Amino acid sequence: MINGSKTYFCLLVLFFGLKPLCNAVPMLISFQGHVLDDSRPFEGTGQFKFAIVNQGGATLWGNDELTTNGEPTKSLGIQVVRGVFATTLGDDSITNMAVLSPGLFDHDFISVRIWFDAGDGVFDQLSPDVRITAVGFALKAKTVDELPDGIVTEATLGEELRGVIELNSAKTAKLDALQAQITTLEAAIGTTPEGTVVSSASSEDSTLTGSGYIKFLSIAADSWSASPGTELLSGRVGHGSAWTGSTMAIWGGNLASGTYLRTGATYDPVTDSWAAITPLDAPASRSGHSAVWTGSDFIVWGGYGAVGTLNNGGRYLVSTQSWLPLADTDAPAARYANAAIWTGARMLVWGGHNNTGILNDGALYDPASDSWSALGLSGAPAARYSAASVLAGDTVLVWGGQGATGALGDGASLALTSGVPSAWSAITTTGAPSARSGHAAAWTGSKLIVWGGMQGGTHLNDGGIYDPANDTWAAMASTNAPEAREGHAAVWTGSELVVIGGEGVSGWLSDSHAYNPATDTWRSLSGSTGARSDSSSEWTGSQILIFGGESDGQVIGQPMEIDPTPPVHLYRKQ
Repeated sequence: MINGSKTYFCLLVLFFGLKPLCNAVPMLISFQGHVLDDSRPFEGTGQFKFAIVNQGGATLWGNDELTTNGEPTKSLGIQVVRGVFATTLGDDSITNMAVLSPGLFDHDFISVRIWFDAGDGVFDQLSPDVRITAVGFALKAKTVDELPDGIVTEATLGEELRGVIELNSAKTAKLDALQAQITTLEAAIGTTPEGTVVSSASSEDSTLTGSGYIKFLSIAADSWSASPGTELLSGRVGHGSAWTGSTMAIWGGNLASGTYLRTGATYDPVTDSWAAITPLDAPASRSGHSAVWTGSDFIVWGGYGAVGTLNNGGRYLVSTQSWLPLADTDAPAARYANAAIWTGARMLVWGGHNNTGILNDGALYDPASDSWSALGLSGAPAARYSAASVLAGDTVLVWGGQGATGALGDGASLALTSGVPSAWSAITTTGAPSARSGHAAAWTGSKLIVWGGMQGGTHLNDGGIYDPANDTWAAMASTNAPEAREGHAAVWTGSELVVIGGEGVSGWLSDSHAYNPATDTWRSLSGSTGARSDSSSEWTGSQILIFGGESDGQVIGQPMEIDPTPPVHLYRKQ
């Protein structure tokens, strides 16, 4: 839903040709602009309608061949990046785009009028209309007689005119020269036309500038900022968090050693507000527990509290803002630092640590029946805690962590059938990263990325990319990689792995970095999160939110946010 007024600025670039002389050059207007949604640059696919109107506002052309006044009936879907969009008016190869008529430019004053829909099904007319100035009227020149002397030469003649040129044998050499010029012209027509706009992540793109482009607009990247809002949740570490689809849910944790919490809240980044999670019927206070989002409920389980390790928990129903206890019957043994994954049907709990040692068993909780069932499958990996675990389509991947003899460099995949585990299989160790715990992990949609962590007291700043389709590992670039660390937060944005903060050799860190597996490159994000480790992090679909953690033994409460979209630099062909 678009809130408030929609405003925009438009950069108008025109490319034209004399169609009767060279049919390969259509009458086109390359049009770029910028559109805001609720005072912020719009991001995504928007629906646009275009019309060309005269000074009195009467419609002369519409993108759907409109011949009467008013808004066109058909729209065009255009990708908008940080508010910037571009299209070519008159290019009938674009769905719902009508060709331009040279007669449009018989009028002394014409403008482009735009209607925009950000996804709510309602088109709003943007303001102001954008006047087409002098360059566009060059489209009016459509015959040789109308052109100034010297504009049409032999080099500009179209191929269809060759057959009507009558030259005798004495002019053969001249004809050959003319043919060479025509070939050059045809080759030029096939190249990128003047006025074409492209984007680049580089502010000094030598490839583009070397090809005749100049930079004309830069859109800076966002920087970390403190999340606004009232009723901020108290600082903590060891809490559970999850993204509910519209809010970041936080619950439990501790203020200091031995001081455990049973409070929580949800943060809505759209309204910049917190809403308390009721303490009524909430589970016992704890830290180091599991937390998963089912699509409707926020489940917390296990961890440790004042009485030691726990094997109970609660289910917070967001719709009624109330807690329900989890069944105790057949619940797995108490534990903390275990893997916990929502499989799409059940919560899977596996591994972890308790007073008896390190575990490699697990269980499934079904909220529909409020019941537990043992995992009961052979072939599980070695016992471990603080392992990386992700849901990878119809598979759960577990890798690394701390085992009985130290950090581990192996893992396993657990196949799911309709959300129910069916079989374990080992992940190859060939080409895998070195053993570690305290590392970050993310599922890209096709591959598992692990990075950072610690092994035997040594902080690490390398990682690997695992492809389960062919059971292979690939190394990650080390150039511009962040400082070695463990306990860092991490999110997958859809195109990049972002690692945030953590603890390194020099202490607690406040920087953040993004890794793009498509280009195997690292870049730094702007701003500081404040030195912290063991923060929770969530991806909203457009922003990264982090909360809590600790720094030098002190817990942190200030949430931070950033739009991690890289900077955009626009270049225009000269």
